[in-house]
Amino acid sequence: MGWFAYTCSARRYSEDFRPSESDVDLLVEFGPMDGHSKAHAYFDMLDELRGILGTEIDLVMVGAVKNRYIARDIERTKQVLYAA
Repeated sequence: MGWFAYTCSARRYSEDFRPSESDVDLLVEFGPMDGHSKAHAYFDMLDELRGILGTEIDLVMVGAVKNRYIARDIERTKQVLYAA
């Protein structure tokens, strides 16, 4: 499992970007598990992170982004926060 932080380019360059009011963008990669377990792990993680960080979280699974330009930007800007 891994967690990665990335910067959404649309918000990074926007004039209305406010770090104290913006959400947190996280990319997550789960190890092998069945679909039900993965969905449960995803929503549990999302709820926990919202509670811990006290803000909205955009939690995106690796491989879920189909737009190649956005996927390339995420790949370029991601930083590993946790890897197991």
